[in-house]
Amino acid sequence: MFQQKAPTPASSTASAPKVQPSMAAEEGGKGIQEHYDKASSVCGHIDDLVAALTELYEDNAKWKGKYIQTKKAHFSKFIGTNSTMLLGNAFREWKAWAFEQTAARRYDALRMEQEIAEREWNLKLENQEKEHDKRLQALEANHKLAIAELSEQISQRNQELGKLESEKTTVFLKGEKSYKVLQSLKNQLEALDDEEMAIHPERQQAQVTGNSFDFLKNRLHDLLNQVDPKYVPPLGSLSLLPAPGPLLHGSQQ
Repeated sequence: MFQQKAPTPASSTASAPKVQPSMAAEEGGKGIQEHYDKASSVCGHIDDLVAALTELYEDNAKWKGKYIQTKKAHFSKFIGTNSTMLLGNAFREWKAWAFEQTAARRYDALRMEQEIAEREWNLKLENQEKEHDKRLQALEANHKLAIAELSEQISQRNQELGKLESEKTTVFLKGEKSYKVLQSLKNQLEALDDEEMAIHPERQQAQVTGNSFDFLKNRLHDLLNQVDPKYVPPLGSLSLLPAPGPLLHGSQQ
């Protein structure tokens, strides 16, 4: 079986290293041990798989038996009965199915009615909100217009009040000035001599001296000019005015 090798030359044997028999035996033993360990591991995995399959088979058989028993119990009412009982069972089953279908249709109809009512209600709410927005915008526009009108009226009234205040101040100053002039005239008239201005019976026909009348006339003209210079021009300016026109009928009366 094994052929014996030819002896090598001395030169080749001398150069090649010599392998000890004990080392070769140890290496061979290690390889055999590794193969043995691998084979043992594979056998262990196979045993685990067989155990798992056995457990699954037992569980399957148990659940299969329960399923068959449940189905037998379910169909036991249809097995070994006459046609009348079978018809009654079928009618009961049909009645239950019909009730479920009717209830489902009613539920669908009610749900559809609810959806329609919700859509109508939402549409109604949207229309009401739009109408309210329009009314609110109209009220805001009217409010702004009323505020603008009132502001304009207030500004006009303020202008009128300002004019009235200025006129009041002017009239008050004129009145005060007139009062002072009249008071001065009163004081001057009170200071005149009563005997000089009195009219005696013996001098009733006598002509009053021109100097006293001229003085009073000029003085009164100056006072009236101070009171209202618009209608009473200064003394000596009457010659510059146009010639007076004819008197009206009302002035003649």
